[in-house]
Amino acid sequence: MIYTIEAKQEMDRIIGVFADYIQKQSYFDILYSEKVGYIRVLAERPEAEAPMVMDTPDLLLETLIGDVADDVIYEKLPVPLPEDEDVPEEIKAEIYRQIMELVNRIEEAQTHYVHLAINYYQNRFEKRADN
Repeated sequence: MIYTIEAKQEMDRIIGVFADYIQKQSYFDILYSEKVGYIRVLAERPEAEAPMVMDTPDLLLETLIGDVADDVIYEKLPVPLPEDEDVPEEIKAEIYRQIMELVNRIEEAQTHYVHLAINYYQNRFEKRADN
């Protein structure tokens, strides 16, 4: 295993919270390997993107909340999609609601994961004055 028992337990908790979401997805899956750890693979066309190894709880959570955000955007907006900071406010609000609903269900280290989710959201969707 590439990480500590504690990290594996944290990752298992995150997977547990997102299990229904992951199961409903047709385009990706999260697999576990004792040799590598958690791996995100495309289900419809695995050859289109290299598998992504997620070796920390934070990376696993960021990957999953990124998928949630992408799903909301693709479901609600027509193509071509806008830049992240140009996503309409009501869609950003829905993304935030869905992300926080899931993250708030993580029992251990909840404060840490809530902060991580908020930082992810802000970095992705809020324009910065210094940009």
